[in-house]
Amino acid sequence: MYFDRVSVKREAKQTLRTARPSPLLVTLVYLLLTSGLAQVIGSFIVNPFFQAASYIVSGYDPMQVYAYVFGGGAAALGIFVSLILMFYNSIMAFGYAGYTLRLSRGEQGAFGNLIDGFNLAVKVVVLDLLTALFITLWTMLFIIPGIIAVYRYSMAVYCLLDDPEISPMEALRRSKQLMIGQKFNFFVVQLSFFGWSLLAGVLATGAQSLLGGAESMLGYWANFLVSFVFNLWLTPYMNIVFGSFYNNLIGYTRPADTGYRGPELEF
Repeated sequence: MYFDRVSVKREAKQTLRTARPSPLLVTLVYLLLTSGLAQVIGSFIVNPFFQAASYIVSGYDPMQVYAYVFGGGAAALGIFVSLILMFYNSIMAFGYAGYTLRLSRGEQGAFGNLIDGFNLAVKVVVLDLLTALFITLWTMLFIIPGIIAVYRYSMAVYCLLDDPEISPMEALRRSKQLMIGQKFNFFVVQLSFFGWSLLAGVLATGAQSLLGGAESMLGYWANFLVSFVFNLWLTPYMNIVFGSFYNNLIGYTRPADTGYRGPELEF
């Protein structure tokens, strides 16, 4: 099925300008409740996995790193908090996907959509875990099957959003069916945002370099803030287009403009 990427991206930009409440404000709240919260918690509780990885990259012996990082009670707390954050972020991402799917269909979104995922918390977490498991297993065979698996299951979240009654396995099965012959097309859609992502990285790195570099706290926060501000626009833009791609796969068409704002989806 043909996907008019140029037209869809133009409509997505128009939605960013006209939707109320502003998608940039909703995204600001979403990022504060996810990335922002993680930054605050990370300043008090160290993620032991990240800490261990940084030591190993620096050349320390992995066995000594394991004993040092995971040997105390602080590691148990760090692991627990990291798992809670991971599940929480999965649920919030599900709600944000539902919000941007509404926008891609010309419907009105709201701040409250961000927490819609808590109504399906168990299914959302299980879906993410199963997706990660299957992608990991395919990647263990070879990198190419792993990449294919990423695209095979990329529509599972939308399938669950549209039909909350199905199981996580059924959402994965439906995604697999929808993506037959469409994986490369979705790759091209994602690739079309590479320039914006590159620009964001260049601006963030430039701000960091001007304010002391990677070793400077000021430079670190400059990088974070520039990336954060840029993502206020890029995140909803990308997700609206991705939602439109899913709409195209299932043959969804917007209803005529007669005052009716579209199907009432339970998500």
